[in-house]
Amino acid sequence: MSPVSCVGIVGSAGAYGRWLGAFLGRHLSVRVIGQDPADPASHTPQALIEQAQVLVFSAPIRITEQVIGDYVRLAAGREAGQLWIDLTSIKTGPVAAMLASQAEVVGLHPMTAPPKSPTLKGRPMVVCEARLDAWRPWLQRLLDALQAQCVRTTPEHHDQVMALVQALVHATHLAQAGVLRRHAEHVGSLVELFPYRSASFEMDGAMIARILALNPAIYEDIQFGNPHVPQVLDTLVEEVTRLRDLVGQGDEAARSGFRQDVLAANKAAIGATALAEGNYRFERIGYLLADLAETRSLSVHLPLDQPGSLRALLHVFERHGVSIASLHSLRNPAGELHFRLGFDADVDLGALARAAAEVDASGIGRVLDGTSSMPALSPARRLAASLQRRAATPDDVPALLALREATMREHMRNSGVDTSPGSMLARLLNGYQHAQVLLREERIVGLLKLDRSGPDHVVMQIQVAPELQGQGLGRALLEEYIEQARAAGKDVTLHVLKANPARGLYERLGFVVEGEDAHEFHMRLSHR
Repeated sequence: MSPVSCVGIVGSAGAYGRWLGAFLGRHLSVRVIGQDPADPASHTPQALIEQAQVLVFSAPIRITEQVIGDYVRLAAGREAGQLWIDLTSIKTGPVAAMLASQAEVVGLHPMTAPPKSPTLKGRPMVVCEARLDAWRPWLQRLLDALQAQCVRTTPEHHDQVMALVQALVHATHLAQAGVLRRHAEHVGSLVELFPYRSASFEMDGAMIARILALNPAIYEDIQFGNPHVPQVLDTLVEEVTRLRDLVGQGDEAARSGFRQDVLAANKAAIGATALAEGNYRFERIGYLLADLAETRSLSVHLPLDQPGSLRALLHVFERHGVSIASLHSLRNPAGELHFRLGFDADVDLGALARAAAEVDASGIGRVLDGTSSMPALSPARRLAASLQRRAATPDDVPALLALREATMREHMRNSGVDTSPGSMLARLLNGYQHAQVLLREERIVGLLKLDRSGPDHVVMQIQVAPELQGQGLGRALLEEYIEQARAAGKDVTLHVLKANPARGLYERLGFVVEGEDAHEFHMRLSHR
């Protein structure tokens, strides 16, 4: 096995292809190239075969075998010495197709949609080692980095298991959704039934929503692409029919049959240990749902992921005399780690509001959502909170130059400012150590360049991608910075091009012109 310098992903524009590409570059320090019909800028299949030592197939289930076959024919033996991996939910067909090549072959099945977290920690992943020798150490390195709970089996057994673990679960919830739909006119929709929920109904409703909210092609292929599913569905129909017949019969003999055939037989089959563990797991989830239903709550993002950050956050609430009833962590769509803090119904809302304001203003965290009895975050503040932030790196310069071109060229030209490439680059790099990028789905959509090092807090640049303009995002970002400066007792200063209509926004926020040069007004918001 030669050292791995390049991994090729077939299906690189898909959800798992994008996630895996980012993961490999971040955790294994390899160059990642991809091919996807949805991405005209992606590499050709020929390039993947020639450049990659590891080839990962992350295509839709229904076409995976065909795609692998195409690569086998195109490689024509050149794949000898490579490692080929597929990520599909069906294993027998794709693994057999890869075995027609001369590469080493492994089938992987992460038992989760692409997570918001950076690894698969805590998630199971099925591993089917079909032909593995020289690549075993590298595969183990990959599995260690993924941090998944790996279970090894054969492709055939995998598909039999998935007919129960995936297809059966999806089928029962889709059937349940159909029953709810057909009774909705007389009893109420899922939303209308929710106030009457049990913990079981709430979990089932969440499962139904999850299935219907994600990619429908995946759920279709899991039902239609696995040859073991029809038999499982036949068994499901038999069991439901038996239950329906017993309930319809309704007499004491039927009740006895229900106790024996439905309850006792299934209890014995599952076993005492699994029953105890499963019941305890259900109770834990029930308590979690109860915590999440608390009407007094705050969600907070800690931008500094380092030891002591959570302690500093909790100290704010302690200082304001606010007791925290529950604390849970979760990730938002951008993958940021948030903490949800729950409070008792009799919490002092004034103290809670003051604590939340200090968290926001101090920079310890960003309050993303609040209790219904507190002032709600505006849509613009919610949008700002949903964007991931990180320090700008040299690799970001091309994207930030494109952002500057899209957002500033017209204002600069109208103000008589040099818009040559060199001038644009110089303005971008000025104070670059203070720059943060705003990201949505790993794509740069904004720039914050805020200097807190001097006697005043200085707004050097705030730029928002055109598709996010008109929603109050720029104002929300600036208000957040103003609040932090106010808490620190610092004035806020900025320069604005004379032809830039943003001057009106700054004046509405309290900035006043204190000077000017040939091209810009110099503005200040005083907190002293």
